[in-house]
Amino acid sequence: MNVLVILAHPNLESFNHAIVKTLEANLVARGHEVIIRDLYQMNFQPVLEKRDFDCLHENTIPSEIQHEHELLEGADLVFFVHPTWWMGMPAILKGYIDRVMFYMFSRKDPLYQGGHLKGKYAYVIQTTGAKEETLQSARLVDSMQFIQDVGILEFIGFKVLDHKFFFDPSTASEGTRESMLLEVKEACHQIADALVGIPS
Repeated sequence: MNVLVILAHPNLESFNHAIVKTLEANLVARGHEVIIRDLYQMNFQPVLEKRDFDCLHENTIPSEIQHEHELLEGADLVFFVHPTWWMGMPAILKGYIDRVMFYMFSRKDPLYQGGHLKGKYAYVIQTTGAKEETLQSARLVDSMQFIQDVGILEFIGFKVLDHKFFFDPSTASEGTRESMLLEVKEACHQIADALVGIPS
């Protein structure tokens, strides 16, 4: 199975990077093909600019965007791994969606009907610097999950398998962080194995 991991965190020593390393090691060990797209290390240009609209009118696609289309279309399962910044995803990830999906949808269906990534699966792993009780009491967990899962991923065709939150890993004990990574290991095994053989 082809797995694409999209990572949006600038710190190579972050817990987000530890999550991705855990995903990659355990998926590869079970025979899956894994491609990592570290948006910060790629220096991905996230701003949708006038030149993008000009390219669209000229029926052309920048080479870097075309490459992302090929990776998405070739993937069976896509993991999105990112921190919580101002109750949402980092700007670079939102910009990735802005630019990559702008071309994918506009060139195929201006009305955005049907979802052109239909048949593909998504799994979101999101860290936050806040305590769970703080976000849950304000109903912010449900809000963040709904916007990303339904408003973005399901809208473009993904079936979202899960949206896992890890709360305050930066101040958690080493044992707690290890337990979180064990959850990642178990989840990626169960999900990836369950999807083997499922037609896209």
